[in-house]
Amino acid sequence: MPPHSPLRIAHRGAHSIYPENSLEAILAALGQGADAIEIDVHLTNDGVLVVHHDPELCDGRQIAGLSSKDFVGVELTSGIRIPMLDEVLEAVADKAILFIETKVGGTEFPLMRAVRSSDAESAVHSFHHETIRNLKRTMPALRAGVLTSGPAADAIAAARATRADDIWHSEADIGAELVNAAHGLGQNVIAWTVNSRERCTDLTALGVDGICTDDLPLLSAVTR
Repeated sequence: MPPHSPLRIAHRGAHSIYPENSLEAILAALGQGADAIEIDVHLTNDGVLVVHHDPELCDGRQIAGLSSKDFVGVELTSGIRIPMLDEVLEAVADKAILFIETKVGGTEFPLMRAVRSSDAESAVHSFHHETIRNLKRTMPALRAGVLTSGPAADAIAAARATRADDIWHSEADIGAELVNAAHGLGQNVIAWTVNSRERCTDLTALGVDGICTDDLPLLSAVTR
């Protein structure tokens, strides 16, 4: 990859082909040349991390109220089931970076167990900044990031308060002020979620470190 080309991050995998966050979507994104995959996780009542965006299943059952055994045979669509985080870590292995967004707080220990038991290159990010703070306190070597939007100063303050490595910032709010300030502090800026060719070009010129997109072929054409 060219020195200043941002990481090409597939948002929930190649979900234009397969259901989002499925193993099939993740593997398809790897096949399309993604440098990294971004997924979402929720926690079952027996402490297992499930790869799923919404807090409830399509039948209305809340993930937090289910055990991991309740997911045996549960499908997103015919023949495609909901994976556990451990399965995704194993599937991705050393093929790409796995960026894990925890959608709920209180996931610190399950996340640390999953990351420590895997050889995959992974990182955690969240809107739950207290979770990120706790993770960095307990496992400083873990790459972690805060999800933010709005003014650059607020994003930098959040990253400082949590000791985050990455600032996942809303793409519409990213400008030179944020990128320069973050880089000056040794932090990365990752833009979410970018699906415009023009915006991809602008963000690449600004020097962002990663672009998370639903349209990986578009991003590849812009950054290569």
